[in-house]
Amino acid sequence: LDIIPLLELAWADGTIQDVEKKLIYKFLEKHIQNINNMAGSNILTYEDGYRFVDRFIEERPHPEIMKVLRSMIVPLRLQTGDAAKNYQQKINILKFCLDIGASCVTKYPYGERERFNEEEKNVFLNIMNTFGISHESTI
Repeated sequence: LDIIPLLELAWADGTIQDVEKKLIYKFLEKHIQNINNMAGSNILTYEDGYRFVDRFIEERPHPEIMKVLRSMIVPLRLQTGDAAKNYQQKINILKFCLDIGASCVTKYPYGERERFNEEEKNVFLNIMNTFGISHESTI
C-alpha cells in the first residue's frame, strides 16, 4: 500500500514517464527489502511486488480507487507502536512523491511555479492530509 501515493502522483499529469517508473520500482524494491528484513524471512518476492505495481502502471486506475487504497495506508501500515518509525515512513513516502513530481514535466519551457502542475500539487496536498500532515500549518 505504501506505493499507492507514488502511483497517484505519477498519474496526476495523465501519463507515467520512464523516470517516474524507475523511481516507483526503486521505492518498491527498497520497501520489499525492508518488509522482509523486519519479518526475518522473504515473505514478499520482487515478482509479487512488480505484479502488484504493474497493474497500476499499465492502465490508469480510477482516482476513487486510488483514494480508497491511500486511505488504508495509515490504519493498516502506519499505526504500529513506534510513532517515530511511522512518521519516518510517511516522510519517506512524501520524499519519493516529491522526487516523482520533480522528475518530469509535460512541457518545456515551464514557468517558475510550473515544475509541478496544479494536479500534482493537489494530489500531493491530499496525500499529506491523508497522512495527518496539515499543509495549512506549513504554508
